[in-house]
Amino acid sequence: QGFAALLVRIGSPACSPKPRGKSLGWKSGRKRSPFPRFPIIKNGFPVQKGQQRQP
Repeated sequence: QGFAALLVRIGSPACSPKPRGKSLGWKSGRKRSPFPRFPIIKNGFPVQKGQQRQP
């Protein structure tokens, strides 16, 4: 029954809350460029053994 009073006296093992900060994010005035897109690489049909590729 006296655990609440004991906890107040010795303190909690939990860390104290930290202040919330603002993340860096985009700087003001900076233009946002789109993410660079790369061309799609398509593999051709596999060449069977004994045959050569035709130019």
